[in-house]
Amino acid sequence: MTDAKDNPLSDVQNLLGFLLAGFGGVLSFIGLRSTEVTTVLRNNGPQASLVALLLLLSVLAAVISVAVPSTAKIPLLRALATFILLLIVGPIVVLLIPIKNPQPLAVLVAMIVVALVIIAVAVLVWDTVPSNWRLPKPSVDYRPVPLQLIFIIASVVLIGGSIYGAIRLETVSQLNSDVQLGAQITKSGNDTALSVHVTASKVKDRGYIGISVVGLPSTVAITVDCGKVDVPLNGAPCSEDPCAYLRTQCERILGETVTPDAAGDINQTINDTLIAGNFQDIHVQAVLCSSGGTCQSVSQAGSRLDVHLLNFPHLPPPPSGSPK
Repeated sequence: MTDAKDNPLSDVQNLLGFLLAGFGGVLSFIGLRSTEVTTVLRNNGPQASLVALLLLLSVLAAVISVAVPSTAKIPLLRALATFILLLIVGPIVVLLIPIKNPQPLAVLVAMIVVALVIIAVAVLVWDTVPSNWRLPKPSVDYRPVPLQLIFIIASVVLIGGSIYGAIRLETVSQLNSDVQLGAQITKSGNDTALSVHVTASKVKDRGYIGISVVGLPSTVAITVDCGKVDVPLNGAPCSEDPCAYLRTQCERILGETVTPDAAGDINQTINDTLIAGNFQDIHVQAVLCSSGGTCQSVSQAGSRLDVHLLNFPHLPPPPSGSPK
């Protein structure tokens, strides 16, 4: 059996173990739970891919640092130029993983300028080394630096960039509130009860969720009026969500605000009574509001729903004699 001290693969294993353990430790420290990983991948796929790419490049640099001969060296100034060029990882992460979307123009311009300056300085420093430099007679200015050290530094910088990107992704995830709506309509005699269940998480301090319930009166002819509106290419049919298109004809049924608990979570049920036969469609919409009263729509699919009470124009009528 080969002695572990003479086996270069043992050095690779130790270095990779150190890097991956450090990366995993940081993820655990910032509180990125396994349930949030799928959410980040679904909502921020390209940014998560950037973090994975930086981690992969860090691992490759670590492996190469072990494989490079210890005698391989480069001039000090070129080593400095390489290190300066590696600093571009920071601006790239800030540009491609914005915490505020869209990215503020000042930050965007500043990061582009910083990236260009880093590239220019790196090229200038690299170019100052004479092309006919030789290792046997280095001067004080061009004394050699082991190439292994360069790859180790590159590995550390790259994994630092991936960790910083993961922290920014977690920050973005914490800033995005999750809202889910559910509705149930029950009939008891002449009364029709509407129950709206609201669940939300990561609602900001002093923020709240506004719930708006509107209904389409039974007197509106959906088939006729929906034929007069333009439906977006990827939008739901007007007959499936009529109040999204026939807003002026829908009547307000209920408006409610729900506030989060100390952890920023909401789990509340809102009940109201409807007059039987008045509405043929109910539309429920959740909006995210700040303490100043500014509200914005939530882009999640679960933040809005539509309930048909009667007259399903998109379905064929039931056969005669069938139970209703």
